[in-house]
Amino acid sequence: MITFTLGDEQLLKMLRASPQSLINRVELTLDRVGQEYARDMRRNAPESFGTLRNSIRMTNAGLLLRDIGAHTDYARMVDKGAGPGGWPTMQSIADWARRKHLQPMQGDSERDMVWKIRRAIARRGTKRQPFFTDAVESPAMRARAMKLLSDAASRAIEEAR
Repeated sequence: MITFTLGDEQLLKMLRASPQSLINRVELTLDRVGQEYARDMRRNAPESFGTLRNSIRMTNAGLLLRDIGAHTDYARMVDKGAGPGGWPTMQSIADWARRKHLQPMQGDSERDMVWKIRRAIARRGTKRQPFFTDAVESPAMRARAMKLLSDAASRAIEEAR
């Protein structure tokens, strides 16, 4: 599993001393921002069977906190890449190869092809596909989140007047 948390300790202290209307508005905005981060991650996640993509979600982690992440045991390896050494299972590679419509080279069986793919992964590892890191570090996403939160706070302050 790989996650990050939206929230800031100073912001939490300031908002806890604020009127409930401000907290409510910021809570709703955090839900929206969290969903937008999750959507961006899903859009950029590689897809074979859809398991990784479907595991990406935002959860409420408490007052003014949201966790956004991919809830699979291999999400970090996809995002960061995996070094040499690991051998994926025969079945997972066979399923993937069928889904990608890969055909064995002349003279090879499907089993030979699958074994060669597994050996290549064990020797070279897999390259990174930073679906998660790109979303978290995106200046555009960060700017959008800050604008939405700022607008929500401004509207709550105006309503309080």
